[in-house]
Amino acid sequence: MLAKKRTLFVREVENALRILLPEGMASNAVSECTSAVARYNRCTTHDGSSRQAKCGIIFPPSVTEKFLRATDPVRGFDYSNIMVSRDAPIGLAAALEYIASIMLQNASARVTKDKRVRITIRDMEMSLRQDSDMDLLFRGLGITFISGGVVPFIHESLMTKKSKRRKAPTSDATKKAHRFRPGTVSIRGIKKLQQTFNCLTFAKAPFEKCVRSVIASRTDRDAPTVKISTHVFTVLQHFIEQYIIDIMRDANFAAIHARRRKLMPVDITFVDALRRGVINPYQLSPTGVLGEEDGEDGEDGEEGEEGEECEEGEECEEGEEGEDDDEEDDEDEDEAEDEGEEGEKKL
Repeated sequence: MLAKKRTLFVREVENALRILLPEGMASNAVSECTSAVARYNRCTTHDGSSRQAKCGIIFPPSVTEKFLRATDPVRGFDYSNIMVSRDAPIGLAAALEYIASIMLQNASARVTKDKRVRITIRDMEMSLRQDSDMDLLFRGLGITFISGGVVPFIHESLMTKKSKRRKAPTSDATKKAHRFRPGTVSIRGIKKLQQTFNCLTFAKAPFEKCVRSVIASRTDRDAPTVKISTHVFTVLQHFIEQYIIDIMRDANFAAIHARRRKLMPVDITFVDALRRGVINPYQLSPTGVLGEEDGEDGEDGEEGEEGEECEEGEECEEGEEGEDDDEEDDEDEDEAEDEGEEGEKKL
């Protein structure tokens, strides 16, 4: 599309793989793509077998061809203004099969290590996050597993315990009930929750009621009633809870960076501002609108100026009263001098 071509060949698929995938994975994916296309071109049988059978892969090229033709995200698969060669879907299907095989191999290795026989979504998530190349790829594309859980991690600042001096027990002291040190029970709860997966926190009934109210407020009254499947609520609740968990995790990192163990609302506000791309999150008012604090400061400034004028006026009035007192003192002194002169004359 960048080269302004109307036909998509396997060469464009290989170039896209080199751009998106890490270096090690890109070379292996391109080699799998090339070998699959070569096997398909060497096949000369016309017995009605499928394309994936001819090139020796499992993923169907018909599905990848459908996605390659869907160049318009609005119109979807029904609109296509680009032609696709016969080799491009085969190469893309081979590359996707290679990526899926890596994921399954890592998950099966984890299951074998734990002496289990069933692969769960938790095994897929953990094996993906432990592989640096796969983790980089999925995080860059924003792909996550629903209800896969989180990677267990507790910062070392939360694990440190202050040394406490023990007092020598006295003979009169009675045996007190056992109490854990502050933070011990919290760390235990964190470790337990980080191992859970495939579970929801919010109650389903209030969540469904909230979603239905939002949809009702966004639709017209004359429009027919919208019916929603139960699977929609489940998927939506999984994504919302995962989004909240990500915000809380980043806010916790911000609190630790500020050398605090306690999570505060300012940490959540700061992380949310960074996620929304605010240039200076410190300019946000409590309502989230820029410039309101400045207006309040301006009003306060005007009041301050008026207050200064009033203070100056008071000072002026005080000054006038002082001048009147000085004139009265001068008159008293003149009268005292006249009385003193008259007393000298009498003497």
